[in-house]
Amino acid sequence: MGYRFRGQGLDEQFLLPPSMLDWLPEDHLVFFIIEVVSQVDVSQALRRFRVDGRGGAPYDPRILLAVMCYCYATGTVSSRQIERRCVEDVACRVAAGNTRPDHVTICRFRTQDTLLFTSLFSTVLDLCVSAGLVDPGLIAVDGTKLKANASRDRSLTVRQLAQCLVDMADDVDMSEQASQVLVDDSVVVNRLAKPGRDRIERIARALSELKAEQNHFDPKVNSSRQPRQRANTTDPDSRIMKTKDGFIQGYNAQAAVCVNQVVVAADVFTDRTDYNLLEPMVEQTLNNLGHPGGCDGVGSCFVADAPIFD
Repeated sequence: MGYRFRGQGLDEQFLLPPSMLDWLPEDHLVFFIIEVVSQVDVSQALRRFRVDGRGGAPYDPRILLAVMCYCYATGTVSSRQIERRCVEDVACRVAAGNTRPDHVTICRFRTQDTLLFTSLFSTVLDLCVSAGLVDPGLIAVDGTKLKANASRDRSLTVRQLAQCLVDMADDVDMSEQASQVLVDDSVVVNRLAKPGRDRIERIARALSELKAEQNHFDPKVNSSRQPRQRANTTDPDSRIMKTKDGFIQGYNAQAAVCVNQVVVAADVFTDRTDYNLLEPMVEQTLNNLGHPGGCDGVGSCFVADAPIFD
């Protein structure tokens, strides 16, 4: 007699097509995310797609949004790691409809369709309000510094940025004049941050922002705030932030939370301190919860751990 074991060989065919609904328990987090994402308005994202049937079929924005939200909720933010999970992780395969979006598609979607994430936040918040999970009587506002995908070493002064543009122009001229001669531009590359077709645009943008900020502060003789002295060529929007562990190149992220530990407002700023950020966070909270169908008595009390004035 032979042994009888559970399971089947990898080369054995299924008698009936498998259903992805059977791959996970019905109360799994990914099914909740898929159902919430299905309520998000994606009409703006759909306007980018062709309607004549030409070209390759794009991914449904809801699929990409569900995949990214599930991966974010489970601690994965890298587009390459998300791509890998869509192959190896059962829940990600369910969220992706058993498709395999590559990291370029994921990264492009994250850049082009940021409004979908805002809409999803509003949808989830409305669900929390409807379920009675939001007590608006006390709202706490606090922030933290987040590292940008850029190095502090890429933050240059106006003079350094201008010199980088000159070096770049000289390098292009030399390449055109002697196209068969290899030019050692390692020094230029190191000073211009990561290579890319938009490198000159990043440098010019950083330079123009510094000059505009300097011109803005020049008329204010008694201003307590000072203009930036440096701009980052990899991520011009980021700023040098002071943290308890030292200085980082990053952003100032703020969140407003009710006593039920539900986030009712969130945003990212470039201000180095929290002094001027309480007011916009209060306004965002009131807009999120004070609309028709929102909570009564929103923000009876707001608390923060920093003064609101310089």
